[in-house]
Amino acid sequence: MKYSFYGDTIATAKAATFPVYAGDSNENHTLPAASAILVKLSNGKFTVPTDGSAGIVYRIIGSRSSSLAPAEGDGTSANPYKISSIDDLNLIQANQGAYYRLTKNISTDGRINFSASYFSGKLDGAGFTITGLQKPLIQQNAGMIKDLNIVADFDYDSHDIHGVVAQYNTGKIQDCRVTGTVQDIWALPVP
Repeated sequence: MKYSFYGDTIATAKAATFPVYAGDSNENHTLPAASAILVKLSNGKFTVPTDGSAGIVYRIIGSRSSSLAPAEGDGTSANPYKISSIDDLNLIQANQGAYYRLTKNISTDGRINFSASYFSGKLDGAGFTITGLQKPLIQQNAGMIKDLNIVADFDYDSHDIHGVVAQYNTGKIQDCRVTGTVQDIWALPVP
């Protein structure tokens, strides 16, 4: 479960595969497992419920602008956005033409199937590794992705062939290394 501000399009898109509840603070909801709730803050505050379980992930966003960009950098070639967490990595979708640089290894811990739909910026992996991807990092790359290591585990239909760094590439992918497995879910044993 993630908490964000009411009307946050990124949080809504990320929660699209979950039941989503949106409302004001102080409203009670019974939520099924694997749900998301978007909360409109009351006087800029949110109180974590006392009955919140250990399995709940809370993501508090103070303002709309802070939700659309990583905490460090401004997305320019001189000062690229610094990617140091999975949350920062997810923000590529909102800033598809910006400059990015990984500052440490990132593990998705199998908890997401991250994939930006389109990318026309520059992503410098700086030799760091993203592990746990279950689908391509970028669906359509028209930018530059370089010096990135990826460890991925894909289960795909053989009729739906994908790249790991980018599903479709019209840009440049340079000095990237990919390891892991690709499992064809329709593979039949050869007699």
